[in-house]
Amino acid sequence: MPVSRHDGLRTVLHAHPELAGWALATFMGTEFDDTSWKVGDNEINTRPSRDLHSDVLIFRGQAQAPACLVINEIETELSDAKLRRCVEYAVAWWLYHFKASEGIHVVIFTPDAKADAFPREVVVRSGALTLSLKLCIVGPNQIPQIKTARQVTDHPALACLSVMAHGHVPGTCERFVQGLADIGNPAYAVRYIDYAYEMVKGAAKSNLEVVLSMTTDNEVINDFKRTLEARGEARGEARGEARGEARGEAKGKAHGALQILEHRGIKVTPDMWTRADACTDLEQAERWFQRALEAERAEELFD
Repeated sequence: MPVSRHDGLRTVLHAHPELAGWALATFMGTEFDDTSWKVGDNEINTRPSRDLHSDVLIFRGQAQAPACLVINEIETELSDAKLRRCVEYAVAWWLYHFKASEGIHVVIFTPDAKADAFPREVVVRSGALTLSLKLCIVGPNQIPQIKTARQVTDHPALACLSVMAHGHVPGTCERFVQGLADIGNPAYAVRYIDYAYEMVKGAAKSNLEVVLSMTTDNEVINDFKRTLEARGEARGEARGEARGEARGEAKGKAHGALQILEHRGIKVTPDMWTRADACTDLEQAERWFQRALEAERAEELFD
């Protein structure tokens, strides 16, 4: 399960590379005859300097010689520096890997409400060199609001972005969940609730949580609740196991401290063994262990 807004967005774009094609066609007027996008390796090495990582890289054609490359960047908050970095990505891919016949494009997906204030073209100059890049920035105002449940049924991935951008608008989350229910495949639909749940914040998250908390016959909601419960139990078990291992390690370290004292000929009382048995703090046990190497009396361990 994604663990942050950035990761949630990345998961959606990775699973639905066609979203970048939709953005380029809608906002840049760039149409493609073939829309069979594939996800590629998002790392480029510019030896001897450093590695560059884009969030999601998609292409059309063959992996070794793509006809078109789209660099997808996810920015929860835009800045001029981040836009300039996109120029670096685009140039690196063009220069070090290939010159795609249909070009290299950059699409930025962001929930930043200030997205429209940033330029759609970035120019970087260095001496006689000038680099210009036209960006496709998809912010809240570019993401369509959910007006009907049918929109969700037809384009569930795009609907997830809409919940992220417009979930604070009354009725959005209700239509989102209803549209997923209309798909008729609860297991499939739960995936999109999962995506949206990780991407929303503030009022949008509160609205979605209210919808999901309702007692309902909606099988999609019920399935998602069961999924959350199962994850919570799994996380609880994992935390319990980790705590158990830490407690066991602390006890073993505390026993080791007393054994060092005995090996050095220093008397250890039964009460001290009882205290070591009860030790659950690994840092404390480590301090005892270090003190045991130089202590002249057993009591010095616990001072």
